[in-house]
Amino acid sequence: MIYTLGEAVYDILFKNNQPAASVHGGSMYNVAISIGRAGKDVAFAGFYADDFLGNQSRLFLQKNGVGTDCYRPVAKAKSNLALAFLNAQMVPNYNFYRDERLNGHPFEIDFSNAEFLVTGSFYAIDDHNFGNVLDVIEKSRKNNVNVVYDPNIRSKHLDEHPERYERIARMIELADLVKVSAEDLFHITGSKSHDDWKKYLNKHSAQKYILTQGAGPVEAVFNDEHFIFQVPEIDVVSSVGAGDGFTAGFVSYGIEAIKNRTHFELAIERGISFAGAVCRSNENYIAAENGN
Repeated sequence: MIYTLGEAVYDILFKNNQPAASVHGGSMYNVAISIGRAGKDVAFAGFYADDFLGNQSRLFLQKNGVGTDCYRPVAKAKSNLALAFLNAQMVPNYNFYRDERLNGHPFEIDFSNAEFLVTGSFYAIDDHNFGNVLDVIEKSRKNNVNVVYDPNIRSKHLDEHPERYERIARMIELADLVKVSAEDLFHITGSKSHDDWKKYLNKHSAQKYILTQGAGPVEAVFNDEHFIFQVPEIDVVSSVGAGDGFTAGFVSYGIEAIKNRTHFELAIERGISFAGAVCRSNENYIAAENGN
């Protein structure tokens, strides 16, 4: 079983400043849907507003093979919204509208049959959620569950909140695998230097990590070995959820992905394939027929 933990939002995509599509989303929600569509055992842990959109988000998870026992309703809350304005390269600029009543709730997860816990994004380091997320990670580690962390950070998440840098560092130190983007590392370190990024990750004990760079090469470290993977050129419809697709592809490969170097490489190639599939549609996840 794979657990993903995070927030659910409803994404409205804009092209040329006009609404073009709308989908259920949220980083870890996206990861769960792609894993479910790939036919793997997965559950999403989080909280949803007990309104029309919230209940539809629960039904959508179930329709796509995602367990919802750890996805709990919150009375009187309103569903989170994300407006994604796509530029000419189909890269989004976001405006988020969140209901704080969906934050600050403890999780109840049975990790007895779990292989992975995947978490990250702003949700994990939010003032109201960080303590509860750490509790879940501690419980998962006691059950020998492998933790995958994806910061998925934007500059506005860190502005004037220095404590959040410390929380990101702590999450990296606790993770068995860190999947991070070039944009994440720029916002976290304030540098565009790969050497500075490597020093930062090494400082915080990241022995296995994957660095995605949009259409650029994927770089990865497995203990002391360094790998570079080229990304095929594709026609991008929307890049929303591409990184989440990569994470889903990697963890859906199976537990050997972080135990064995050869399988680590194969899982990265699967992640690249999933990310490409997400970019070819207006959805935030792979199409059901793409799973294998």
